[in-house]
Amino acid sequence: MVLPITDYTDIVYQNTSDIHLKPLNVLFNSLCRFILHCPYRTHHCYLYESLNWLQPKFRRQFHRILFLFKCVYLNFPLYLQEFLVPCRSYYPLTRLQYPFFFAPRIFKEIGRRAFKYKAPSDWNNLPVSLISVTSRHRFKTSLFSYLKTPCSCFKFVYTGFIDYLCYFWSINPLICVYCLSIDCSEYTVLSRSLYCI
Repeated sequence: MVLPITDYTDIVYQNTSDIHLKPLNVLFNSLCRFILHCPYRTHHCYLYESLNWLQPKFRRQFHRILFLFKCVYLNFPLYLQEFLVPCRSYYPLTRLQYPFFFAPRIFKEIGRRAFKYKAPSDWNNLPVSLISVTSRHRFKTSLFSYLKTPCSCFKFVYTGFIDYLCYFWSINPLICVYCLSIDCSEYTVLSRSLYCI
């Protein structure tokens, strides 16, 4: 019941600053912890991976690109079609076999958040395997797999004991932090909730 509220008009407010988007990210993390009954220190990447959800940043990007797909292939809405100008070239480029749009040259950061620049550039940056799909269902599934990137938050920069824990955690996801025992029932915690840089 919460997701439709947070997803409502996210393609509009996603262009705001990170300061205003941070409370929504915190809300998503709290919602995931509530669903999975995880402790507060559980890392958000583990939560989204368990729920098979996209992170808030990629979730908003997912909805925006789906909206662009409707503009390109379904001609909806009509008043935004004038901003999607097909790119033309005198050279036989393979990329131009599929929908490829002209992005105007804008130098200011605030201007790059406008639809007339962001929509063509976001669509042109998609791989050919995505923009060549005309079925909405197939495009939605392929886009979800494309945006679901693996977690890169766990970058261990220390050596010694941290590397020793990393070795154990790569083999056994649940171990005791204090005695490094798998059978300990008192202090067993999720490995991904600690030592994240």
